[in-house]
Amino acid sequence: MEQQLEKPSEVFGGRKGKMIQLLKAIEEARKNFKELKKDGKNPMFKNNFSTITNIFDSCKSSLEENGINVSFHTYINEVMQKDVLVLTLTHIPSGEVKTSQLILTDDGKKGAQAVGSAITYHRRYMLQAMLNLEADGETDDDGTKASHTPRSNVTTLNVEPEKPKPTKNDLTAGNVTDADFSYNGEPYRIWTKKDNIELFNDVKPWSQRLKKLLSTGDKESLQTLNVKEVDRILSEIESYQNKDQKWKDSVTDYIKGIFGETKSA
Repeated sequence: MEQQLEKPSEVFGGRKGKMIQLLKAIEEARKNFKELKKDGKNPMFKNNFSTITNIFDSCKSSLEENGINVSFHTYINEVMQKDVLVLTLTHIPSGEVKTSQLILTDDGKKGAQAVGSAITYHRRYMLQAMLNLEADGETDDDGTKASHTPRSNVTTLNVEPEKPKPTKNDLTAGNVTDADFSYNGEPYRIWTKKDNIELFNDVKPWSQRLKKLLSTGDKESLQTLNVKEVDRILSEIESYQNKDQKWKDSVTDYIKGIFGETKSA
């Protein structure tokens, strides 16, 4: 039995890895592939899947007509001590080959039947992938048998999804008292009413708009609605590292001047 990893040249094709004739032959063969049936029944998932017989019925005759031979063999990877399944497509007229290798998923503790199930499972999906045949997703009885962990031993944790915290993008009226005021930067927000919010990308137009609203509207109500946002922006200005203290003091005094001394609600 083989004991070493196969060489890259053997994996990716003979004749220095060229596969032009083989790939052309595969494309020609695909034109005459028959409909891929699903005669297998999966009692666990209660659906159907394509058996290995279905797959060969779909493609074998067309592949042979175009000079393509399909073969499988296994060997032991000596380093990992794992069984490896190898699929080889050989274009007989040119001698070009295309090969795919896959480590069998069985852990070696469940006997020959599990290994056989794993081989059957991987033969089907390897061939489907190599020929771009319709895939069956995860619906497979052999896949169930070849799994490392029996389904009955899998513990399912019922974790209640965490309620997302309001962010700066949660700007609906219902989030006025719950909105996130911990972030820095834009948007700079003004609540003109409890159910209406305006957004600004810069402190200057934000402060000018706020000044106008306070001078023409219900100042007390506007102060109550916007006090947390004003506090946030004042705190942020103090933390600016790229601004000198004179600029910070000037902007802070201006905001306090139009809004009045702030206090958190």
